[in-house]
Amino acid sequence: MRASSSCSRPSPAARAWPCSPCSSRSSGPSATGTKRPSTSDQEDIMDELKLDREQILRLLDELPDPLHIMDQDHRLLLANKAFKKLNAELGLPAGIEGKTLKEIFPFLGQAVLDEYRRAFGGETVVTEELNRFGERRVWTETKKSPFPLDGQRKGVITLVRDITVHKLVSEALLEERQLFVGGPTVVFTWGAEEGWPVEYVSPNVLQQFGYPVEDFLCGKVVYTDIVHPDDLPRVVKEVEAYCEARVPHFEQEYRLRHSDGIYRWVRDFTVVKRDEAGTLLRFHGYIQDITDFRTAEDEVRRLQEQTKPPKPNGGRKPRKKPD
Repeated sequence: MRASSSCSRPSPAARAWPCSPCSSRSSGPSATGTKRPSTSDQEDIMDELKLDREQILRLLDELPDPLHIMDQDHRLLLANKAFKKLNAELGLPAGIEGKTLKEIFPFLGQAVLDEYRRAFGGETVVTEELNRFGERRVWTETKKSPFPLDGQRKGVITLVRDITVHKLVSEALLEERQLFVGGPTVVFTWGAEEGWPVEYVSPNVLQQFGYPVEDFLCGKVVYTDIVHPDDLPRVVKEVEAYCEARVPHFEQEYRLRHSDGIYRWVRDFTVVKRDEAGTLLRFHGYIQDITDFRTAEDEVRRLQEQTKPPKPNGGRKPRKKPD
């Protein structure tokens, strides 16, 4: 909720904020000679303003995100229920309206005060903060926007969102990605189009297969071009069959050409991404170099063949003795 700073005429609700001092109103005729409203007219206006303010308060209390409004003295004029609830959960003082930010949040640093200075100057400031309350960590996104209180006084409306869950999920994904990037697993996102254009590939593709990330993203290296030509028809058929069967994920093994020209065996684990209508969008997955594993398997099979005991009579059936 943000009022336009270009509005020169304050709304009745804006003039109703409790910060507006009575001393700011002229006790006689205005400089323009406008006739002063009668006492009964003033009472009617005040009743109307009070009603508008109560309606606004009810509206703000319906918002799920914490919100407060303060004046240029950094004094809190209004806070909705969500903001008061957040304060209570964090063990901060109640009865905050009318107090300054420093009284409510004594731990605020100069950086926050500088952000409010920018907001009072007409700038909308969006920041993320990590707040520590004992052993509890709370990530918040704060949006500070200019908000006119009346024709002359400036205010700032602050909206606070708890983004702790989002941050924790992002941190977990980042740790997971770093785990992959530091090892032999290469992460890919392929487009569901001819050639499976690469939309993302983890940086360790250079270390594992010798190709720079940029070569995949700009199309210099086409994924299907580096799949072994003897394996490609099978791989394409398998992918088509999996998509036709609408399986959520699948695994494959095939050979992939290293930049040095040597083919390496890889195991590919792929997740199929579709939209709500079921339309195929892209493929997410990862590949692992299993060349050493395949080589070891082949060697085991070769040794097993060599160590098999010879069949009697060279494998021929013995002759029947004549009766």
